[in-house]
Amino acid sequence: MRRELYDWAIDAFTVRKVAKDHGDDAAEAKSGQTGVRVEDYALLPRIIAEADRIEYGGTSDLGRPAVRVVMRIGCLEYWAVFEVRTRRRMLALQTLWIRGRPPVIRP
Repeated sequence: MRRELYDWAIDAFTVRKVAKDHGDDAAEAKSGQTGVRVEDYALLPRIIAEADRIEYGGTSDLGRPAVRVVMRIGCLEYWAVFEVRTRRRMLALQTLWIRGRPPVIRP
């Protein structure tokens, strides 16, 4: 997939959904993950540009194809799933989570 051929988008609904599903650090710790915070969204351009891997991510709730973008930064592995919107040549964020726990809990 050629990243530069697509626009990449994040909408407010998805940010609220990620906060609800993956924003609670204590709840995420139970599954070996770290809660997503506002500053993690600032890493998305780097994650997209320097991804360790980009792979098929199944289908979205609307049945559209999705891609999963994964990148390790330090001891954390960022997973972002984007829905492919072919008519608009756009990849829209559907979810974001972080695997691993930092050596020091983030404030």
